[in-house]
Amino acid sequence: MYPYFLMIGLPALFSMLVSRKAQTGIALAAVFLLFLFLIGFRYEIGPDWFSYLAQSERYPYTDFVELFEHGEVSWAMLVLASNELGLGLYGMVFASALVFCFGLFSIARVCEEPMLALVAAVPYLAIAVAMSGMRQAIAIGIIFFIISRWYRLSIPAKIGLILLASSFHFSALLMMGLLAFDSRLSMSRKIGAGFLIFALVGWQVLGQDYRMNRYTSTYLVDGSAGDTPGAIFHVLLTAVPAIAYFVYRKRWVQVYGRISIIDLLAAIGILALAGLPFAATATDRMTLYFSAVALIIQANFPGLWERRGAKNFVRVSIIMLNFLAVAVFLLAGNHAAAFTPYQTIFSESAQLGISRR
Repeated sequence: MYPYFLMIGLPALFSMLVSRKAQTGIALAAVFLLFLFLIGFRYEIGPDWFSYLAQSERYPYTDFVELFEHGEVSWAMLVLASNELGLGLYGMVFASALVFCFGLFSIARVCEEPMLALVAAVPYLAIAVAMSGMRQAIAIGIIFFIISRWYRLSIPAKIGLILLASSFHFSALLMMGLLAFDSRLSMSRKIGAGFLIFALVGWQVLGQDYRMNRYTSTYLVDGSAGDTPGAIFHVLLTAVPAIAYFVYRKRWVQVYGRISIIDLLAAIGILALAGLPFAATATDRMTLYFSAVALIIQANFPGLWERRGAKNFVRVSIIMLNFLAVAVFLLAGNHAAAFTPYQTIFSESAQLGISRR
């Protein structure tokens, strides 16, 4: 279990000992390599491991048209390419980790304290999500990159990247709604565009029986509130920082200025709590795309205080709360057994398993 605590411990240590400038240099590169190694070279870690193993073995023998109809296009191409290169599942795992880490560290770099953003990402995003759901991890990496450059990318570029993310995991299309509401359109046009986007998403899902059955089963039936007690914990990881943001928003605006995308993402993070009683798993999964705001808020929160002692107190409090979240997940989480003991493809047991295949 120690690799997970190393994953949160190293950025926590750097956040206390090195300057912000150093946090965006060598220290950030060191943590990036650590995250990439632990996520990208894991072996039989995560509840979805064997499902993806079955995909890597089945996709090369599936009809090309059927493959694209039943799954996201870019993901299917990645699976086929990895098999063609002789990498199989391990190529898929590394590619997913690389894209996820690129997006996550893009968010960290735009924060006042990058290491705190990485600390905040560990309890759920870097472990439970990136070490299990590879398709969604790639989609999240792309979406996080978009959010990190929200005011630098053109609308066509954002649309193109959102479509790319959705070609790995269809749910990323929901970000089109965020784009519509945060654009410079009038309010009436924003509402119209939002309804149009969600209608298109619904039409696409309902138009494919396979997709409809898969998403309904995963997010609404098998993933009901009663079957997903961890969902509220996951959503709270975004909702609690969002609530803190609005409590201190006046001071935030004084220090950092008004940033509309932060307001919008934080509001969505809080509103997600209302969806938990009706579709816990769906709410949990959809909140992932907006969870970048939780990282941004926590990584910028110490800057709201002027005194060094107050900054350190807030910084340590954030670190301790995230350490507690990691401990709760690994010791009491529904799928904790799928993450322990941690092993990589270089471990002896993994080498034996790989050689048998």
